[in-house]
Amino acid sequence: MNKNLLNRHEEKGNISNQEKILQDIYHALGDQGGIDLEVKNGHVKVSGVVDNHSDLERVINTILEIDGVSEVFNDLRVKPESLH
Repeated sequence: MNKNLLNRHEEKGNISNQEKILQDIYHALGDQGGIDLEVKNGHVKVSGVVDNHSDLERVINTILEIDGVSEVFNDLRVKPESLH
């Protein structure tokens, strides 16, 4: 996520709906690294690697709770056990 772009829009008081959704998701997920997000018209594509199935479910459910999100396309993968 390009935080400089978000900050520039926030200063003008003109943040787009897609940027607002991204900002809300990153805020809600906190320190969940290894995840990439794309937002278009309320549809969120999430990709990357998480440590376990619980993390995967938490990420998807958290995104679905964000205002403006209508659908989540899940391309997350769970890290193989040997890499934990």
